[in-house]
Amino acid sequence: MSDKDDQQRNETEQQITLVAHMMTPGVVQIPGDVSVTEAASLLERERTPCLLVKDSESRFGLMTPTDIVKK
Repeated sequence: MSDKDDQQRNETEQQITLVAHMMTPGVVQIPGDVSVTEAASLLERERTPCLLVKDSESRFGLMTPTDIVKK
């Protein structure tokens, strides 16, 4: 098998990897009016890498421990 065949096979394998296969499951969702102290406690208690913050039906974001430290 040539290097070109290997490269094409690797590109094909990468194309079928879905985001759903890479995501972190079990992310905790919180409303936007939760205090930063509560959010930090929740991150620690749940041992989750981030919180999904839903501020309204169309506005949402992620909060990480780094966000808390930097801001």
